[in-house]
Parts: sequence; C-alpha cells; structure tokens
Amino acid sequence: MRHRLLLPIIGLVLGFAGTVVQADTVVLGAAKDNTLYEHPMGLLSNGAGQHFFGGKTAVGAIRRGLVAFDVAASIPAGSTIQSVMLTLNMSRTSPFGGPASVDLHRVLEDWGEGTSDAPFQEGGGAPSTPGDATWIHTFFPDTFWGTVGGKFDLAASASITVNAIGFYTWGSTTEMVADVQQWLDDPSTDFGWILVGDESRLTTAKRFDTHENPTPAVRPVLRIDFTPPMDIVVLPNSFTIIRGLLISGGLPDLFDSDDSRLVVRTAVFAPSIDPPVQIEVVGTSPTESPSELRFRFEGMASRNLIERRISLYNYVTQSYEELHVAFAATSDEVVEIVVTTNASRFVEPGTGQVKSLMTWKAAAFSFFTGWNVGTDQTIWTVTP
Repeated sequence: MRHRLLLPIIGLVLGFAGTVVQADTVVLGAAKDNTLYEHPMGLLSNGAGQHFFGGKTAVGAIRRGLVAFDVAASIPAGSTIQSVMLTLNMSRTSPFGGPASVDLHRVLEDWGEGTSDAPFQEGGGAPSTPGDATWIHTFFPDTFWGTVGGKFDLAASASITVNAIGFYTWGSTTEMVADVQQWLDDPSTDFGWILVGDESRLTTAKRFDTHENPTPAVRPVLRIDFTPPMDIVVLPNSFTIIRGLLISGGLPDLFDSDDSRLVVRTAVFAPSIDPPVQIEVVGTSPTESPSELRFRFEGMASRNLIERRISLYNYVTQSYEELHVAFAATSDEVVEIVVTTNASRFVEPGTGQVKSLMTWKAAAFSFFTGWNVGTDQTIWTVTP
C-alpha cells in the first residue's frame, strides 16, 4: 500500500469513466520445457537438458517438444492480448531431413521437468526422473497423460516450415493470441504449447534450445503485446455527515478537482472522544474483483494540527479498515491510497458497493470548535 501526491486524473467522467490506456510489451523466457520421447513405458525424458525436439528420427521414433511460459506473472490481470510471437533457435537437423513443418498446439494438461539430462546431442533422451514429462506421463512415475504422446488441442495454433539452422518465429496468429489470453484469464490452464513436427516421414526431427541452455541468446522467447486493463473511475453516489455540521457544498463537489468544496465544521459542543467531524462516502464499483483499487482524497483544513484519518470499509471483516493517518494540510492536498493485494475486500459482493470514512480531530482538544475542513474530491479508481 502506498500514498502519493498526483496530478488531477484526466479522462471523461460519465458515472463510470476510464482513463486513457496504452499498449505494452513483455518478453518472457520459458518457465519450463521438455521432450516427449516415444517410449511405451515412458522411461525417457530430458527435463534438465539444453535442447528439446520435434519430428521423427531416422529410426522412426517420434519426438515432441514442450514449452511453457508464466504469462500471468508478467501481465496485469484483465489485460487484452494483442499479438504473440514465439521465437526458438533450431540448433541441429538431419542432413537428410530437409524442410519440415513444426506445429504449435495448446497443451491441455499440466506437465513437469525433472532432473533428467540427456548426453551428447540429446536426441536419445535420458532415464526419466521424478516429475518428468514422458511419452505416457505428465509427471513420472505415476501421473499419466489423458492421451499417450501428450494431450493437446488437435487444431494447431501456428505452423511454420523450418530447414536451416537458425532462429524461427511462430505467430502472431489469432489462435496463439487466444491461447495466451486464456492463460492470462485462467492461469490454472497455462500448460504451454507442444511442438509437433512432420511425423509422416523419417529424419524430420529438429532440435531446439531450451531455457537451460548456457547461452542466454538462444533460449526460447515469447513476445507478447497487450493492452493493460482500463481503469474505471467510480464516483460517489451519496455521502453522510456522521458528526459535524455542513457549511456549504454537496455531492457534486466530491466529483472533480476544482476547489469547489464540501465544507464541514465541528458542532457547537463536541466533548465526545470520537472525532468531531466524520464523513462517510458511498459509491458503486462495476467490478467486484478489482486487481487494484485506488482511493483518491483531495481537501484541506482551516488550521494546523487537525488529524485526518481515512478508512475503507472491509466487507470481509464487516468493519472499516484504517489506511491513512496524517495531519491535514491547510492548503489543498491530494492523497491516494493504492491497494494491490486482495483489493476485492473493499467491494461488497453482489452489489459492488464501496464505502469510505474520513474523520478529523484536533490534536489537542477534540471539543474545540474553531475549525472546519473542506473536501474537494473523493473518488475510487478500480482496475478490473
């Protein structure tokens, strides 16, 4: 959680409104990769190897490469994927293989990479170790694919022809974009792609470098262009002066940063230990599960040493959660409270209601009546 001064929010405000957003790009390295070596008992793998394979060997054994990226860890939830490109370095091919197609298919079950590390050129694999993906296992030795050879979408997400040693890029395709969008929206389905080469003839196997390769420049790279989620400005729809007396202003004065203030003063006599000025503001969020929630307060006090506390209503604990305490400035100031962890606790399930409570109290005597406070803007901003 952080508090900061900021410039006025720019954007159209019509009940709910969004600020202008711009596209962004991330370049991800692989989170895991492996090779499925055709073997009826699943005794071969290469979880820690420097290479993975796709295609068919000279003796007719099929190889299928697996590669996955942690999309949700690097892209904000609610973003829209615009384009996707996967780049791999092909570092070895049979001199008799010639050009061969290599298709990407979305994998439908989770899989692992153990400590197996194939020797030499790695085409023959190594004995499977616990956690390895194999021809029949998702996780060796006792968790199995729903389909032998890997369970994946039969429709290819992308396909290119590879031939000479060098870098190759798949995408961007509509299907790859849809795959990555699904992995972002539901990270529990992010199992990556499987590389399926030309399995209709011999000597089509192609070798690609993995994320364990000692040369960083040849490791798998996934470039994703995306549009971050649009922030939604939530305006108050009501306010209540719990303690204190209204001098001037009303609900519209809490909308904009224009110095047209809602002004409240202390009562004539307020000996209670409770802060003598308390204002509750209520709004409605269009999303009940924001990835981020920001509360923006702008205001001032008429004299020094007026303590101001800002709380947001926590619908889990059914109580106000105090998030900011400071002495109010005697000139206009802005405070923004940013919640990035479990922001949905401040949004009521079913209704989307959000509530804030601002209180003011003189540092020396809570019953002192010679001061007032002005609130110029009180809004929430939620990121879906």
